[in-house]
Order: sequence, then structure tokens, then C-alpha cells
Amino acid sequence: MSIKGQVSIEYLLLTLVSFILLGVSISALMLISNTAKTSVQHEYKLRDKNLIQQIVNEVCLLGSGTSVKIQLLSSYDSLSIESTCEVNVENNLKGTIIIENRDGKVYVYNKH
Repeated sequence: MSIKGQVSIEYLLLTLVSFILLGVSISALMLISNTAKTSVQHEYKLRDKNLIQQIVNEVCLLGSGTSVKIQLLSSYDSLSIESTCEVNVENNLKGTIIIENRDGKVYVYNKH
């Protein structure tokens, strides 16, 4: 085999190895990105649930006629809230929600 042929084969092998390493790197970056997105979504859900719980308790304590509007970062198909007041939570909470005390009962619902 001539030197030119050997250099061409070495170049092709080096290029192939580079492409393989590039593919591995891209797949690793995609995995890291998906993991980060999942983690952020989990943190948003935790933040929203804690905020709703806190505001439900405040609205309960402040009495009838009190209402608070908040913007959720995530959505909930269903949510269970504990309070000293009776709490009625609408299903499919997302976006802007209202937490309102009507005659000692706290209602959590989507802003329509």
C-alpha cells in the first residue's frame, strides 16, 4: 500500500471516530436536557402546591369576601388541600386561578 493510501485510510478512520464521539456527545446532551426539564417541572409543581396551600390558609383566616388571584407555573388535574375551612377545588387547574372565601368555604378555581 502506498503512503497516500495509508494516509487516506487513517484520515477516514479518524473522521469516523470523530463522528462517533460527536454522536455520543449529542445524545448525552439531550439526556441532560430532558433530565433538567423534568426537574424544573417538578419544582414548579411543588412551588405551586405550596403557594396554593399557603394562600388557602390565609384566605380561610381572613374570612368571607377575601379572594386572591395567582398565576400557576404548572397544571393540576386534581389537587387535595387541607385547611380549617371547607375547601372546594376545581379540577384541571392551570394558568391564572382564583382562591376565594365565600361564607367560610374556600373555593379554588380557574379564572374564566
